[in-house]
Amino acid sequence: MKHPNRDVPKTETGDAKKDTCNQPKSAGSSQIDLTRAMSTDIFTTKEAAYYLAVAEKTIWNWKAEGRIRAMTLGDGRNLRFHKNELNKVLRG
Repeated sequence: MKHPNRDVPKTETGDAKKDTCNQPKSAGSSQIDLTRAMSTDIFTTKEAAYYLAVAEKTIWNWKAEGRIRAMTLGDGRNLRFHKNELNKVLRG
């Protein structure tokens, strides 16, 4: 599995490939559109987990522990993470 902070392979024409990550099937989509995820500063739980190279459950645990802040949408099961928050975790 490629990490989003690494180089994106090029096609024969020199354009960057649209990279998707196959994730285990869950209630939502089974793939992450990395092009969309990396072009925005807001990440879903699945995108945040991929960005930090951890399991989605870890993201939920860190949120519950206060280690990472998130925006809650709707009934509280939909979280969004700002890229700055994710980078804080990466920096330690």
